[in-house]
Amino acid sequence: MPRFALCLGLGLLGLIPAGCRTVPATVDTGDDAPSPAPKVFVEDQARPTPVAPEQTPLAGEYVELYACWFERPYSYMFEDRGPPLEVDGRSYGMLMAGIHGILYYGHLNDCAGRLTGTAPRSYSDLSPLAELAGVPATIDDASLPFAAVNPAFVAWARSELLPPSDQLIVGIPARMAYERVFSRFFRTMATSAVWLAQAHGIDGEAQTYLRDVEAGAHGIDWLEQRYGGSIPIQDASADGTSMTGSMAAGFWLRRELDGSLSICWHTLVDVLARYDEAWLHELETAYAAGFQALSAQPDVLAPAESAKAP
Repeated sequence: MPRFALCLGLGLLGLIPAGCRTVPATVDTGDDAPSPAPKVFVEDQARPTPVAPEQTPLAGEYVELYACWFERPYSYMFEDRGPPLEVDGRSYGMLMAGIHGILYYGHLNDCAGRLTGTAPRSYSDLSPLAELAGVPATIDDASLPFAAVNPAFVAWARSELLPPSDQLIVGIPARMAYERVFSRFFRTMATSAVWLAQAHGIDGEAQTYLRDVEAGAHGIDWLEQRYGGSIPIQDASADGTSMTGSMAAGFWLRRELDGSLSICWHTLVDVLARYDEAWLHELETAYAAGFQALSAQPDVLAPAESAKAP
């Protein structure tokens, strides 16, 4: 049930340093990417530009959650791609893994257990995170072959786990951690979503995916065969450790099926508006139709409510 993790990761990712180096704000549309469709607005309509929510410092317990994550994540998840992030004498490159890496190989459930006093019962037990949030992380849905994401859990992560871009955690500003460690993860998630929405439409693809998986197809193989080489995130191989664009597309297909796509998309936009605003604007321009289709979905948290009140 790693699917819900992005949304925790969505909060969990802005993590730490700031300043010196900014990730180049360049959207890779790829040679095979669909041509950007023109925006369609009536003449007097204002352009709907995402705006970063008001930023209020994280509560101390959530600062501890982030600091804990950096204590012992699996070293093979990171790759040297520029200046490393130095945290208490440890060095981290760009995160190449996906949701499993953030959630399990980073021991996030163990970190939550420290705060709640409830140790996870197993490697994949999310109960400490659910206890921290006050709501279940997933919801049982007998119609789906995977655990459904609980939108209330995502709403909690969006409201409580996004540090201001300049907040220091273990002495490092959040924006720097995003730039040096987490930017690839979030850009891959966003690019796969808008590409999928623009090139195919997520709803129809999700039904095809579900039909084929229930008929015996292996999910990751299906995704790579259908989308491999098309989604313009081609900087990693399908080696089981690195997250590919096709794997990220699978996240969005499952979110369409379990009804949590809207809250996950709007949470992701909040993250990018906070830490990667220039790149977000480029993505919106390059994939106007896909971006518009996703952003038209109802947002259960109004922009003014998506961050804690000061």
